[in-house]
Amino acid sequence: MRILIIGPGSIGELFGGKLALSGNRILIYAHPNFSSILRENPLKLTDINNKEHYVSNFELAPPIPELLKLNPQKIPKICLITTKSYDLESVCNEYKEIIEKIMFIGLIQNGIGNEEILKEHFPNSIIFRIITSHGAIRKNPTHVIHTGIGKTTICQLNPLYDNIPTEKKQIMKEFSENLQNAGFELKLNKNPIEAIWRKALTNIGINALGALTQLTNGELLKSESISRLIRKSMNEAMLVANKLDIQLDLSFDYVQNAFEVLKNTASNKNSMLQDVLRKNKTEIDFLNEKIVNYGKKLNIPTPVNKILSQLIHGLQKSYGL
Repeated sequence: MRILIIGPGSIGELFGGKLALSGNRILIYAHPNFSSILRENPLKLTDINNKEHYVSNFELAPPIPELLKLNPQKIPKICLITTKSYDLESVCNEYKEIIEKIMFIGLIQNGIGNEEILKEHFPNSIIFRIITSHGAIRKNPTHVIHTGIGKTTICQLNPLYDNIPTEKKQIMKEFSENLQNAGFELKLNKNPIEAIWRKALTNIGINALGALTQLTNGELLKSESISRLIRKSMNEAMLVANKLDIQLDLSFDYVQNAFEVLKNTASNKNSMLQDVLRKNKTEIDFLNEKIVNYGKKLNIPTPVNKILSQLIHGLQKSYGL
């Protein structure tokens, strides 16, 4: 299967690399600096068992005008957008010509509300989201290290899976099988909004605290005071979710799930911490800050999320963002 990935970071390289190693052709559009490096150096993927793989069929896509001239059978069937959430709007504008030619658009991003941006730009596309708790770190632009194993869920958002024509379901089935062949334990979630919030709640509990303390996931787990803050920030977010009529699973322990993620990805530095270490912009506005903004509208206090958001914004300001 031909798959286009736009903006591969650590998770984009992990998914793209593993899909390529299992026989798929992965084409990418990326930042010019990364593109120039990839022309000279193939992607190297260090797997969870510390075995190194050089990935030959993870390659730069041709310029958009050239890609559009290809036989429709050679245009990728799936487009995965793996940029940071704050870049999604600009990606939709910059790559509009090619994205609207691809029926299936998938998001692998953190945050709440991202799919609404896609729906606005591409109302006729089939939109899905991949939720994963796998961990990955980029050692350098073309070397990604798989640092933690977790569950991966495909969430069909627009339209819902049951409303997709049979012939198009076959494409999604093929893609799902390719993900499983690449080593991702997979399920199709029939309650996509709950799955998105499940992942977001985990990120809300973990990411800002990891970024502020610069501790790995496993180190966060060892601190009782940090564990209390994880619980408090997540409880505030769940109050907001309930007020928004998000159908959370009453039988599921979201806080305990976050601690399980920390345990299973103990050596991982979460994505927000990686951004802070590189002095890049973070996704705080799509996570804790999003909860703060919802809380203001709903008259729900969110003091822990407010403090975490303010501290991350202050940290960003300290290095000029």
